[in-house]
Amino acid sequence: MSRVRTEPLAIRGIPLIWPRVAAFQGGSLALVDGRDQLLVFSDVGTASMRVTFAERLDWKPGWVRLSPTERFLLLGSSKGNYVQIYDLKDKKVLVELAGPETMVASMGLLGDDEVLVHSRRPGRLDAVVLPSLRSILSVDVSRPRPLVWTSFASMGDGERWAFVGHRFLERDDQLVIASLEELSSIGPAEAAEVLGGTPVMSAVELIARPVGTDQVAVLTATALVLRALDADTDIEQLVTPKLAQLQDLSATTSLVISAYPDRLVVSPLDGGEATELPCLTSALSGHRAVVIDRKRNVSLVTVG
Repeated sequence: MSRVRTEPLAIRGIPLIWPRVAAFQGGSLALVDGRDQLLVFSDVGTASMRVTFAERLDWKPGWVRLSPTERFLLLGSSKGNYVQIYDLKDKKVLVELAGPETMVASMGLLGDDEVLVHSRRPGRLDAVVLPSLRSILSVDVSRPRPLVWTSFASMGDGERWAFVGHRFLERDDQLVIASLEELSSIGPAEAAEVLGGTPVMSAVELIARPVGTDQVAVLTATALVLRALDADTDIEQLVTPKLAQLQDLSATTSLVISAYPDRLVVSPLDGGEATELPCLTSALSGHRAVVIDRKRNVSLVTVG
């Protein structure tokens, strides 16, 4: 049975008014309080926890993500038509993406480099190295119909990524696992064939998240399955959490942590009883999470 440990975190001198969205990575916590107050904390879970970045954004983010090295912060609007990246080391906005279409963007690793993978319109996929913004991939997957990307996720091994999307006018999302290094080294036509090729699996409303560096958890409307990245078969059904209103998902080989607007749910994969923690907002990072309850108390949750 998985043990859930909760540790209060002291945020001294900063009264939280309305913490809406948050991101947690390694020892860093980023949150947006109220409409546009951005706060970034370092050394989370230690006595040295402190604010390292604070700024009024002058716009209202709908979500926020931290990069694997915790240097870059990705913020996006609720409508998905505006994305902003902060360089927390140099304390400046690194890049802004805006347009009429809903955009998808994610940060991850390519070897020792951090990269931004984004799609600004159906069929289009681009990747740049951070912070130089050097382009390493620009591909169009529009035939026979454009691929409408819904999410990207770095698998954590510095090479492979999960690409989730569906063909225009089709219902089922498809999951393709591909090496970003390979995609960046072959021509655009070949890269489009890989991304539009035979998917690992297809389902309505599909969400994929890494489990370590060699497995992937895939949540559909009816089931959560776990499989090795190098396997072509033997998908194992594990648990059936509710997909409706799901905000984020993190999984290990023994449990899945699901974040919803009003609660955090830890579900053992052996069929044991789930643990629910009511919250105002939360942020996941592997087997850990930061939870802010309705009284604005901030806690570090560790499962294991």
